[in-house]
Amino acid sequence: MTNPVYALTACSILERARPEGFPMLFGCSDESQVREVDYVRSLSQDAEGLIVCSPRADPHDIFEAAGGTPYVVINGAVANDEIPCVVLDVEPGLAQAIEHLRALGHRHLAYVPGPPASWASKGRTEIVKRLAAAWSIELSIVGPQAATIRGGLAAAAAVVATGATAVIAYNDLVAAGVLSGASRLGCACPQDLSVIGIDDVDFSAILASGLTTVRTDVAKSGVVALELLLDRMDGGAHNGPRVPLPSELIVRNTTARSPHVADNSHPTPSMTAGGLLPG
Repeated sequence: MTNPVYALTACSILERARPEGFPMLFGCSDESQVREVDYVRSLSQDAEGLIVCSPRADPHDIFEAAGGTPYVVINGAVANDEIPCVVLDVEPGLAQAIEHLRALGHRHLAYVPGPPASWASKGRTEIVKRLAAAWSIELSIVGPQAATIRGGLAAAAAVVATGATAVIAYNDLVAAGVLSGASRLGCACPQDLSVIGIDDVDFSAILASGLTTVRTDVAKSGVVALELLLDRMDGGAHNGPRVPLPSELIVRNTTARSPHVADNSHPTPSMTAGGLLPG
């Protein structure tokens, strides 16, 4: 469980479950759809309920593997409307990110998606495509990539080769890899390339003196998921709610005016009252 998002989710579930007296069992599928379904099938034999975080397997395979054991999905597709789902809704934050980059003079954006089986990655890619088109920004897709620093490193050369002046990465880990890889190629951030991540994990505040990122409420997703599961285990509503958790852009030091803008001396634009937020 090396991804800090999953670690934070697990810790938040554990803290919420502790007062209820529930022991917790964890399984990490490491991007394997087969292993994921096996974990669901195995754990459902003994567990009273399951939380499936960012599943990669087909939702119907997960449903069958659960075998009637109540479960909740975090950030993934569900087999039917009876399965509760907690969604990290990145669209508000991404909308702010695209607007932010447009205000800085960027007209060519690269996006680095995550793993091809990731429901979240597919959704984020479609959101970025739609928003870029709405703002008349040229978009280059570089991926899919692993949702890791290595994935970002692998994408860095292709990102630089696109000629884009800004890049949004699937998550902060990928953004960190892009930053490092671009730097090795002589591409300075943010002077030559503005970089934005997603999630706002702990290290983001110190990465490159502060990574501009779309903050999601990862910890709350675990708490809400467990509350939904406890309700389902107690015979709660049969229609599973879809609970979106909003996002926001946190502006730090990895975004600046496009190098194609003549005057690069002005400060980064900011907005208040629901707009861009300083980190």
